[in-house]
Amino acid sequence: PGHMEALLGGLREQIYNDIAGFVAAQQAEVREERAAREAAERERQKQLLTAVSAAITRDLPVQIEKILKKELKGIAGEIGKVVTATKDKGGGDADAKALAAAVPKA
Repeated sequence: PGHMEALLGGLREQIYNDIAGFVAAQQAEVREERAAREAAERERQKQLLTAVSAAITRDLPVQIEKILKKELKGIAGEIGKVVTATKDKGGGDADAKALAAAVPKA
């Protein structure tokens, strides 16, 4: 009987050690996977921030310039018509008034 209890005790201890080792290995693996996911997420965030920053510093000014050129072309045409019309009429003070009326208020 004593020999059997010693064998069972040794077997119990071996099973406990095996399970404890397995759990520790699983925990270490989970920590490594989490660290890898967090590193990948930080890298994705960095790439996104770089892309947004590039869009703001490079692409946005180009788009604003295009819009301004388009708007200025429209305004320039109207100013030219008003200047031509007032010049033909010969009104000095009328030039300023017509120009002010043609240019939209900002």
